[in-house]
Amino acid sequence: MKILYHNLLKPLLALFIFFTITFGYSQKIKSNGVRKLIKADGIQIETFVFGDGPAALIMAAGNGRPAIQLDELAQAIASKGIKVVTYNYRTLGASTGKIEGLTLHDYADDL
Repeated sequence: MKILYHNLLKPLLALFIFFTITFGYSQKIKSNGVRKLIKADGIQIETFVFGDGPAALIMAAGNGRPAIQLDELAQAIASKGIKVVTYNYRTLGASTGKIEGLTLHDYADDL
């Protein structure tokens, strides 16, 4: 029984992650931030800007989640006079670019 459980766990987890990423986040959901597309070096990064101010904070949702998940927090911070920028990682929303073989340095360059 234990072996069967372990043999099924990885494929089921992989399917769950695949369907969550593929169908869990609709690109039709709109952010409350001002949408800007930044294009460079053959990629496009979709950003959302909240508020304005002398200081700026860039926030990433992490773990492949879309930027819209940060809208409420970004709005709260922007209401205190800080410009907030959120963005979608490559392949999320309107962001494009290859994701195979990327390093953390590549993701940092996207900013």
